Amino acid sequence: AFIPLAALIRMELIRTLRQNKSLRMLVLLVGIPAIFIAIVWPFQSDPLFSIQRATVWIFRFCIAALFYAAVTILPGQAASAIRSERDKDTLDFLLLTRISPLDMLVGHAINSLGLFLLYTIATLPIVSTVYLLTGLDWQTVPAQYAVIAVTALTCTVAGLICSAFARTTVRAVIGAYALAAFMLGGYIVIVQFVLEIVTEILKLRIALWYVEIQRLLWCSPPAIVGRAPMSTLPNSSYVIGIGSQLIIILMGSWI
Repeated sequence: AFIPLAALIRMELIRTLRQNKSLRMLVLLVGIPAIFIAIVWPFQSDPLFSIQRATVWIFRFCIAALFYAAVTILPGQAASAIRSERDKDTLDFLLLTRISPLDMLVGHAINSLGLFLLYTIATLPIVSTVYLLTGLDWQTVPAQYAVIAVTALTCTVAGLICSAFARTTVRAVIGAYALAAFMLGGYIVIVQFVLEIVTEILKLRIALWYVEIQRLLWCSPPAIVGRAPMSTLPNSSYVIGIGSQLIIILMGSWI
């Protein structure tokens, strides 16, 4: 089953590389960081801290360019992989071969990740210029590339999921970008938003309780006080009042 899978990967990768948008993205990924390096490259007379700062800026800019390429290219490309086969009526012909549905998913995933790997390799000479300077730890480079790899894999998986279940290519692409944004940290924003709403509701309820307790304390019913002056109230009432006031102070400080 490896030979049909390799043939599928080769066919998809060659077809993708022949597109003009692949060449344009390669030029942007290599050209824009090269221009940025030419602008911020330090002089020999610059102090050491200035050289270190330029090194960090160059590396961060290159990593940001790869991250931008991953989140903008991979979801759309993976989302149109299986959906395009259905639109061209070639999916049934592929299923008649020895390629299983799992192999088809793996082949399209390798195609998308392989194209991004070629982009990453093309930018390595640009990134390697930071080793001509100083100020960058060697542990930072593999850690950042690991983040890029996880991001690329997440975007590809999101695109393939939407491509397998969406009815149209437009829905698959839109769903892929939305799902990728959710998987890359959008759920944190949603959870934070829900927690803010719940917190505001709890604060409002406690504020209402605070007002109600104050009304009950300062508006004593006649059945308790009657016509007797305040000096004739039992001492237990003062104890209850002090305890209630402490509770109110604590609740107010929490708000």
